[in-house]
Amino acid sequence: MRYHDLDVINEIDWGITVDNASSKQGGSRARLRDIAAHAGVHISTASRVLNGDPRGEVSADTTARVLAAADTLQYKPNSAARNLRLRRAGAFGLLIPDLTHPTYATLVRGALQEAEGRGLAVLITEVPDGAAAIGLRRLVDDHRIDGLLIATASDRSAQADWFEGHGVPTVYVNRRAEGKPTVTVDDEAGAALALRTMYDYGHRRVGVISGPHDVDTARRRLDGFISAANTLGIPVPVESCGEYTANGGASALTSLMSDPNPPTAIFASNLMSGIGALSRASAHGIRIPDELSLVVFDDAEIADFTVPALTRIKMPFDELGALAVRSLIEVLDGRQARDLRVETPPQLIGGASLGPNMNVGMARQ
Repeated sequence: MRYHDLDVINEIDWGITVDNASSKQGGSRARLRDIAAHAGVHISTASRVLNGDPRGEVSADTTARVLAAADTLQYKPNSAARNLRLRRAGAFGLLIPDLTHPTYATLVRGALQEAEGRGLAVLITEVPDGAAAIGLRRLVDDHRIDGLLIATASDRSAQADWFEGHGVPTVYVNRRAEGKPTVTVDDEAGAALALRTMYDYGHRRVGVISGPHDVDTARRRLDGFISAANTLGIPVPVESCGEYTANGGASALTSLMSDPNPPTAIFASNLMSGIGALSRASAHGIRIPDELSLVVFDDAEIADFTVPALTRIKMPFDELGALAVRSLIEVLDGRQARDLRVETPPQLIGGASLGPNMNVGMARQ
């Protein structure tokens, strides 16, 4: 049974007193049926809209009418009643590789905001195992976690295996996982945008600092970059694979620039590796962007405060977190597992680290 089916049967539990003229006079409660009547739709349609059903079954016009009616009547769901009725804890777990990484901070923020709007809590822990992970496992054993969002970077995680082995509904975030519901952004398109931008600036000898081979995002970004290079008819970029860390980026920069014919532009497929590359270039006396251009893949604003400011490919990681929460709700509703991708395209954020290839000038398209 799905959320909106239960809403139709038991929708009185969703009502709250509203501060409008009718409630003040008669103490009435804004309920799902009131929203449906106000919007001129069936009660199940109103329920799908208010539950954020992402399946696309309700038209944009109808959705707008329902949301306007909910706003007018100041309607809010009674999350406690809903969770009690469904015998749910009203809490999700979220596993991430690094609590300090700006990208994951953005993803977490999107998940928290989406969950809060639905009256849900998100408990966050990082890998590898630690006290927080042990506490999360204890909550699972006590049936106080309804599901899990797994945003670990590598293909396999001991924690993920443990949770799956205990039958916890899971959604993989920012990575693909065979046979599991996943939510991703278009990493390939983001990397391709970086390559095309370098090409437009006249760069034909380019390098890429990729991540570890066992990281799904690293593989997809590299695939997108190389595919775009092949389409434009320039040599396949040099790959220097390292960890998604500043040290990894610094080492990769040294490796790339030691080539007899070094690149004039480099794409770092991760912010921290890009910052490491920028630091190492400065240490080697390589002027950016006069002698080397640098583009990074990330949406963290900290890139705007490096010297020079990094040109970056902004990805909708906040939307990724929000969509992941909605996807996990689908799984808990018993809907068919599916792979979702955030539709918002990557965006180029200009910075001082990208300039024209001084040997050939700007390319003409």
